[in-house]
Amino acid sequence: MKTQLKTRLKAARLAAGYKSLSSMCEEHHLHKSNYSQHESGSVAPREQVLKKYCELFDVNFEWLKDGAGLPYDDVISDNNKSHKILNEVEILQESIRSAAQPLAEPLLLAIIKETLKHLEHTAKQPSPDEVAEIIVGIYKDIVTSEADPEIQELMVLPAVSASIRFV
Repeated sequence: MKTQLKTRLKAARLAAGYKSLSSMCEEHHLHKSNYSQHESGSVAPREQVLKKYCELFDVNFEWLKDGAGLPYDDVISDNNKSHKILNEVEILQESIRSAAQPLAEPLLLAIIKETLKHLEHTAKQPSPDEVAEIIVGIYKDIVTSEADPEIQELMVLPAVSASIRFV
């Protein structure tokens, strides 16, 4: 099962540094209602619009459109944690698909957001590889220890806090 377009679109926006769709739409002079419909999945964007989003978020078109490949196939610098994280998420999703286990996308997005939020306030910044390992480790720990999605969501903050503390 591939991720849905709406999930990839939101992940790309967040990875590009836009915490809210309002700020992204304002900065790029987009109609908030149109973009919101695309990100919520209520309206599928045309191919031309998807190409524009790829340019804005600097992601691969095939990945955004179909979930094929990785979001970023360029050389990833240590300064671009979000690119590395999003690529690692895609690799994680592929390994989960091959194991015939469904990916808990809301849980993974919550872990990514909480991790990035915590990293903003840490003195020592881990490398992109370390960040990706933290996120993947937290995800695996939560899904293997608890099946209830509501309880999984409650586990995110303490798990991220504990993991970031030991970086």
